[in-house]
Amino acid sequence: MENLEPTNNQQPITAPAGRDTVLHEIGRVIESLPAYGKHHILRIHAPKSAAVIKPGQFLHIYCNGPIVQISERLVDPVPEPSGLKRLKRKPLLRRPISVFRRDSDQGEISILFRQVGLGTEALSAYGAGDNVDILGPLGRGFDLDGDAPALLIAGGIGIAPLTALAAELLGRGRSVTVLAGMRDALSFPLLLDNSSTILGCKAGIALMCEMGAVSAVASEAGEPGTHPGLVTGLLEIFLEQERAEDYEAFVCGPGIMMARVSKMLTEAGVPGQALLEERMGCGIGACMACVCRTRTRGEETKYSRVCVDGPVFDIKEVVW
Repeated sequence: MENLEPTNNQQPITAPAGRDTVLHEIGRVIESLPAYGKHHILRIHAPKSAAVIKPGQFLHIYCNGPIVQISERLVDPVPEPSGLKRLKRKPLLRRPISVFRRDSDQGEISILFRQVGLGTEALSAYGAGDNVDILGPLGRGFDLDGDAPALLIAGGIGIAPLTALAAELLGRGRSVTVLAGMRDALSFPLLLDNSSTILGCKAGIALMCEMGAVSAVASEAGEPGTHPGLVTGLLEIFLEQERAEDYEAFVCGPGIMMARVSKMLTEAGVPGQALLEERMGCGIGACMACVCRTRTRGEETKYSRVCVDGPVFDIKEVVW
């Protein structure tokens, strides 16, 4: 990939052969909102990114305001046995974040993330009017060529990219059922309501109801109206009550949850795609920091880069 040095102008960046064009864009924060627990939402005006990003792809976002040179991050020289100078504790690498909502007509994207470290903490401090340095869209998104009813299965913050996916699927005329799992209501980023009438649950996701999808929520804490336990318990009921083979599944959440869900779906004959989340360095396939094991033929396996070969994979492709 050619010249990845960001500038103050929006510009296309040459992508490897066979891949979509990667854009560098300086977006502007429209709104910065705290969500439940340690979650946060940024609504950003980024028209070029909003026009081309597909569900499942991600943005690589610089989290420390304007790009700074490494030399500017050096602490005043401190003698150390290694002879190295220490860097200030500020995020240096970009952070990969999926799009939560998109409005291509208004040129807006929203990201929903959990504050777990320096990068996301810095992002949560952005306010209206601040500039956001964005590289993307990156990765391989969901394959949306099918027309089967969609079953979306989310664990925790995995609901964020599946919200953008739900909007896209509904816009294509596909029915959408969402099963979500959480520890408790305060650890889940979206508001619950009592609109659900499926799988014995009264608790659903308010936003999904507004969008036209049906949803049910499982809670390890046994919140009122939810299915007590894990989202896999909800999925088990769904597979028993519905014509599961008629659905196409889309999954995002913790690795251990996706492994179990993928096994259940495969055994039930339900095709599915999973969006993997991994720590990344470059986001363009050069550093090999985000590899996962995938199947090729038979029992043969290989290492695939989540950032460019994914982050979306067929559930049968991943070696869980």
